[in-house]
Amino acid sequence: MLLPIKQLIGLPVKTKNGQNLGRLIEVEIETDTAEIKKYIVGADGWLKNKLAPELVIDGAQIIEINKHVITVEDSLLKGEQPAGQAV
Repeated sequence: MLLPIKQLIGLPVKTKNGQNLGRLIEVEIETDTAEIKKYIVGADGWLKNKLAPELVIDGAQIIEINKHVITVEDSLLKGEQPAGQAV
C-alpha cells in the first residue's frame, strides 16, 4: 500500500497490545536509501509525564502501518527513555 506522508502525519501510534503512545508528528528519511528510519511521536495523555514529550521510534520497531494506525513493538514501554532518544 502506498500512503502519502501527509496521510501518515497525525496517525495514532499504538503498541501491539493496544497501548496508545501518541500521534506521529514527523519522520526522518535516510537520503541514501530513501528509507524512513525514524518515526517521531508526540506523546499525549499520561505518557507526557512518563516519557519525553516526543518519542523517537526506530523504523525496525514498526510492525504495521495502515490508514488508521501505526503499530509498534510492545517492548517500547518496558523502560523509560531519555528525552529525544531513539528506542
